[in-house]
Amino acid sequence: MGAAAFKPENVVFHGEANIRDFIPPNSRVPRRFCKKCSSYIAEDARPVLGVYALPLGLCDQGSVDPIYLPKFHIFYGASWSGGGDDDGD
Repeated sequence: MGAAAFKPENVVFHGEANIRDFIPPNSRVPRRFCKKCSSYIAEDARPVLGVYALPLGLCDQGSVDPIYLPKFHIFYGASWSGGGDDDGD
């Protein structure tokens, strides 16, 4: 799932009583979920990167200010063999 990083002062969570945090084993980054439907809301990456990571699927791109839309890709070095077997076919 794609995510975007936002400075904490630019993020407001509504309904804090309905949000639960979970810290996975061996992680310092809490993940935030809706208590009612268990939907993934965000990662609180402030302890490590100083930002919140918000999944892009939560954003209605029609209502997002264009300055916040993605400008470039950062994972061009990744590759896919396509076959899934050990010889790379």
